[in-house]
Amino acid sequence: MSDRLVPRMQNSLLGTGRVIRFDQFEIDVAARQLKRRKKLVRVQDLPFRLLMTLLERPGEVVSREQLRARLWGDTAVEVDDGLHTAVRKLREVLGDSATHSRYIGTVPRQGYCFLAPVSIEETTQAETPDTPEPALAVMPPEPVVLENAPRRFLGKHIWFGAGLVLLLFFGFLLSRNHATIQATSEVVPITSYRGFQNSPTLSPDGSQVGFIWVGESGDNLDLYVQKIDGTGRVRLTRHPAPEESPAWSPVGGTIAFRRQGQLIQIPSEGGQETPITTAAGRGLSWSPDGKLLAFSDGTSPNGSLGIVLILMDTKQRRTLTSPGRAGEEDIFPAFSPDGKSVAFVRRVATATEIYRVPVSGGTPVRVAIPGQPSSGLVWSPDGAYLLFATGRLAPGLLAVSAAARDATTLQRVDIAGFSVSQPSIVAVRGGREIDLAYAHENANSDIWGATIGGATFSPVPLAASLRVDQAPSFSPDGQWLAFSSARSGYEEIWLSRADGSQPRQLTNFQSAVANSPRWSPDGRWIVFDATIGGNADIYMVHPEGGTPVRVTSEPSAEVQANWSHDGSWIYFMSDRSGSKEIWRVPSQAGQAVRMTLHGGFQAIESEDGAYVYYARRQYGPGIWRVPVKGGSETPVIDSAWHNMWVLRGDSLYYFDVTGYMPEVLSIARSIPVRRLDLTTHRTTTVATIDASFARGGPSLEVSRDGKHLAWVSWREHNSELMLIRNLHLGR
Repeated sequence: MSDRLVPRMQNSLLGTGRVIRFDQFEIDVAARQLKRRKKLVRVQDLPFRLLMTLLERPGEVVSREQLRARLWGDTAVEVDDGLHTAVRKLREVLGDSATHSRYIGTVPRQGYCFLAPVSIEETTQAETPDTPEPALAVMPPEPVVLENAPRRFLGKHIWFGAGLVLLLFFGFLLSRNHATIQATSEVVPITSYRGFQNSPTLSPDGSQVGFIWVGESGDNLDLYVQKIDGTGRVRLTRHPAPEESPAWSPVGGTIAFRRQGQLIQIPSEGGQETPITTAAGRGLSWSPDGKLLAFSDGTSPNGSLGIVLILMDTKQRRTLTSPGRAGEEDIFPAFSPDGKSVAFVRRVATATEIYRVPVSGGTPVRVAIPGQPSSGLVWSPDGAYLLFATGRLAPGLLAVSAAARDATTLQRVDIAGFSVSQPSIVAVRGGREIDLAYAHENANSDIWGATIGGATFSPVPLAASLRVDQAPSFSPDGQWLAFSSARSGYEEIWLSRADGSQPRQLTNFQSAVANSPRWSPDGRWIVFDATIGGNADIYMVHPEGGTPVRVTSEPSAEVQANWSHDGSWIYFMSDRSGSKEIWRVPSQAGQAVRMTLHGGFQAIESEDGAYVYYARRQYGPGIWRVPVKGGSETPVIDSAWHNMWVLRGDSLYYFDVTGYMPEVLSIARSIPVRRLDLTTHRTTTVATIDASFARGGPSLEVSRDGKHLAWVSWREHNSELMLIRNLHLGR
């Protein structure tokens, strides 16, 4: 690709009557006007042209040289100073931050990238400009107004001269019963250490935070505690296995956490660990009185995860929820502030739902269907709302009324930005304010490639951006690469040349998690899964683009599709039978047929059409096979994991992560790529790579001729802990 930016704007963005929209902003291209919520925003010419240049290629890095050429042409300028000034002014206009970017991302020593999702619409006439509003950087954040909640308006803070005079129209507001007076919220970092840090848990008084960090050496995930101001850091654990899901007891003095399937507690000041019980799923929550602990564990013979309560005094366990379908996971339990209910996330494949259930037991009530991947759930301190984090994907932090039923629209908490994980919330300053801590991930996985079988092994990037790129799939002729990328703001299906050049977007759902693309044997179709409206289904799209064709439409979850050797069938995982099994459906439409009886998630048919090989467990080890015409399900290899293997000819290639899970999902390790000859049962090593793997989609691909390898690895998987001081959940 040329180092000069291709001037596509004249063909795509500068058309008469076109409007570009992102987040709360819109740009009338013809009128050269930027608006926020329909109000005109003043912006100088150079920052405006910088914004338009970045909007030409959202999600892609625009180099400093490309920006110099577009902004100044052949004019002699001091590029560094001029560009830094333009970026700073643009961020001020957008209310953005260099350290917590929502719109303008900085790529050190390379350039800049526009981060937010972008849409372009045609309009028939320009709108009449409204009154210009002040620079957005000084505007206070607005409260989250939830669906069906009473509408209230923000009281005004008015400054006169040198003195501060706060005018509260108190009697007027009270008479209308429509307003709350709010101080300004702010987002500040709690930790900004090198390496991965996550899972913050605030102490009951909000003065300290416990968290998981890889440490100064960057090689092990341990539990730490420090003060909110960043001082007094103490390392609590030193076990070689990673710690997860810490939760600070509301009565203080103790932090519970999970390690290798065990619940453990430790004094918050350090000391002797005490085992509690077993636990398999994510998330922990204490009852307000500290007498009960809620967690996720296996609760039925079908392998599903449910919510379990344990009485801390006696260690007596009681099952609170038990999903009816195999493979379902009830995770991230959260006690209500009054201790009478537990909210939790129910996950099936990529789809999620929010439930609440009385602590005394009973049928769970579905509160909301966010349809987004889950990464944590908390109640607001007054018990009015539930806050749901979506992890590394947009939209970030969502809020819904805790009394809702089957809500499908959740409101975004804008101040948190994107990439919000594992929130922790407390009422502070006598209960008058709310502080919320969360992990902000810099998650950026790239697709790498290399030739195998030669004298040298030289990895090169094939798909790289500031967002997640994953699930590579070579075309049958080896000329093209299909993959999933979040570079446009949502995970969509993309296509490029096999060397990574000429990337282009194939799907544009703008509300989906589209993943796991796989080529048909004739190269005419790409099949993939997408979660839309909370339901995961199988779709197909032509490599040339166009409207995707929906293959499945069941209310169940269908994911990780693949083709038969002749293209006449499409294999996929479905839980329509009550458990996660391998099914297949004719590619030209027809009745679906179940292939496995004892669990299956990711299937690949052998090239002779005799067997279907499949991963038996999601995010677990074990590859099995079953005859296509029916028969016994038999194990093939135990050391290959779901999403870390691929079948080519008579060979099964896989990452051997034995002894490295789950830390290799956060920390880079040297991992061998093995080749199992299915005829001779002989195993050889074809390469060793340094990688830390993304969990979301297939991480390994081999070309049809067996000469080229592609894999997914985190380029950046750092994070920092952030704190929203005085969070407003306004009514």
